[in-house]
Amino acid sequence: MSWNSGFQLRVIGGSERDRVIPLLSKEIILGRAANSRVPSKEGQVFFTDPTVSRTHCTLRWDHRRKCYLLTHLSRTNSTKVDDERVTQAPLTIGTKIQMGHVLLLLEASSGKAQPEAEPAEVVKQGGWEIPLDPVLPSQESVPDFEPVPSYEYDLLPPPIAPPPELPTMPAPPERPLERLAERPSQLPANIPPIPKVTPPKPPPPRRRSVSLNAPSEPAPLEGARPSRAGWRMLVLEGPDKGAVMPLNAAEMLLGRSMGLADPRFGHAVLIGDSSLPYEQALLRWEEEQGSYVIEVNSQGLPVTIHRATGQDLSLDPGDTMMLQIGDRVAVGKSVLELEQVKRRG
Repeated sequence: MSWNSGFQLRVIGGSERDRVIPLLSKEIILGRAANSRVPSKEGQVFFTDPTVSRTHCTLRWDHRRKCYLLTHLSRTNSTKVDDERVTQAPLTIGTKIQMGHVLLLLEASSGKAQPEAEPAEVVKQGGWEIPLDPVLPSQESVPDFEPVPSYEYDLLPPPIAPPPELPTMPAPPERPLERLAERPSQLPANIPPIPKVTPPKPPPPRRRSVSLNAPSEPAPLEGARPSRAGWRMLVLEGPDKGAVMPLNAAEMLLGRSMGLADPRFGHAVLIGDSSLPYEQALLRWEEEQGSYVIEVNSQGLPVTIHRATGQDLSLDPGDTMMLQIGDRVAVGKSVLELEQVKRRG
């Protein structure tokens, strides 16, 4: 008696509509024949539609689930099961399979033949071979399971032997010094006593004498003006806009800053204008006139002086001019205003 799955495929779409294909093999290849004269053999089902690949997919019988398992094989054309692309899917009655333009419907065959029982399986447990009942198509499908491992308590490993006893180490011999320490009365009389070493005392801390007449503020720099004079330069425009530069020395350099580590800091008017040279001009105090004079460096940039009266004066490199309170010095990208703030008292 030949094997029969009890299922068949019916072509419901494509050039071979209403064709019925009984499924009589446990593994069936679905594909396209080289020409229309090539007949289908056992385990092979060919179609003439050019949209089907030579080896499109396979149907493999799963005796536990009692159904076919479809596996997609084509690299150019897809396989759809119920309008979804799949690589592997189980097939049940009513499932639609599409390969290219060919549409197949899985249904029960009219003969209603049942597949033969699979051979019994054998499971080894505890050194025994236990045959399992064959899975018949009429039985309910059971889920796959892993055999329970057996524990053979009779084959226990031998007990571990105790470790060998370690030999007893002999006591170390007494040293002469230890014997002499235990018997101080037997020490030789000619051994001098160990002198005691006393560490030297640290010297007392120095005391600084503080004069009551010492000034409370550091002495001004040489050539510095009194602080109450209040002369300063206010940056109106440029990178340092809003900065206040006090003029606290008789001669102060005006130029570009070298950074936080500039050694001229505190003795010069330093601004962060990259368009200026490091030494643009010199501000020198004139005691007789009571104001500062600006001397433009011979290698510096031209300077423009804007007076409060509206007059603009231009200074070329090497020129000198007496400044007045309220003058605005424009050089490079910066504008600085000379002012004097008088303190009370």
